[in-house]
Amino acid sequence: MCLEKREADSKRLGKIWEHICKIAPRVAETSASTSENSSLDEAFSSIPPPVTYAPDASVSTGVTHVGGFWPLKKVERWSEFRTNVANFDFSGEAKFRAPAFCDGISVRVESDVDTAVGVNICKIMNQLLGPQFVFGKQKNSNFGQDPTISRIIPDYTCRYFSNDDDAGQIIFPIEVVKGLINDEGLSLESTHARDSLRQIYNYMIAVESQYGVLSSYNYHWFLQRPKESPTDLNISEAIPLASTNPTVLKAYANFIRLEIFCMRI
Repeated sequence: MCLEKREADSKRLGKIWEHICKIAPRVAETSASTSENSSLDEAFSSIPPPVTYAPDASVSTGVTHVGGFWPLKKVERWSEFRTNVANFDFSGEAKFRAPAFCDGISVRVESDVDTAVGVNICKIMNQLLGPQFVFGKQKNSNFGQDPTISRIIPDYTCRYFSNDDDAGQIIFPIEVVKGLINDEGLSLESTHARDSLRQIYNYMIAVESQYGVLSSYNYHWFLQRPKESPTDLNISEAIPLASTNPTVLKAYANFIRLEIFCMRI
C-alpha cells in the first residue's frame, strides 16, 4: 500500500473513531471517582476475569452442524490482526466508567460459557459503545431460513443502529464453543475445530458479513472473509482472555473499527 493511501486511510479511521467517541455513553467530566474517569483506551485495556471449571463439568464438544459452503478454498493465519489492534490508540478526551465485570462464574455446561461471554464481553462492550453498537442475542425470528444453510442463529451478534433503523444491521456474528477451550492453536486437523469454523463461516455468509468471532471465553479467534476472495478465510492468532497486548475488549473494538471503515455513518 502506498504511503499516500495509508495516510488517507489513517485519517478516515480517525474520523470514524472520533464519531464513535461522540456517541458512546460517558460520565460527567467532573466525576471525582477514578473508576468513572477512564479514557476509552483505558477501559478497553481492562481484562475480564477467568471462569472456573467445576470437577463435574461436561466434556461435551457438540457443534451445530450446518450445510452451506465447505471446504474453503484457502485458510490462512491473519497474522497482521494482532499487531494492528495493539498499535491502535482508542484514546480521546471523553471519559468512561471502568468496566464492572462479573466474577466467580463456574462452568459446568456450555451455556455457562455462553453466560460468561454475555456478561463479561457483550455487556461490557455495550456499556462502552452503546447504544449505536449493540452486542447481544437476537430472537430466532430475526433470522431467515437460508436456502443452503437452513436457519442460522448465531449465539450473539454485534449490530449497528442508525437513527432510522430499529432492527439494526448485523456487523458480525459471534459463536461460543466450549470444546475449543484448550485448542489455542485452533488446529485444523481437529474435527471439532473444522466443524466450528464451518459453522461460523456460513453464519458470516448468511448475515452478509466479512467478519466473525469464534469464542471459548478463554480464547477468542477473529475471522475475516477477504472482499477480494470471499471463499477464503483468515483466522487470527488466539487472543487469550488474559492477554494485555491487545486485550480481548480492544480486539472486539477493533473489529467494529474494521467493519465501519466500509460503512457511511
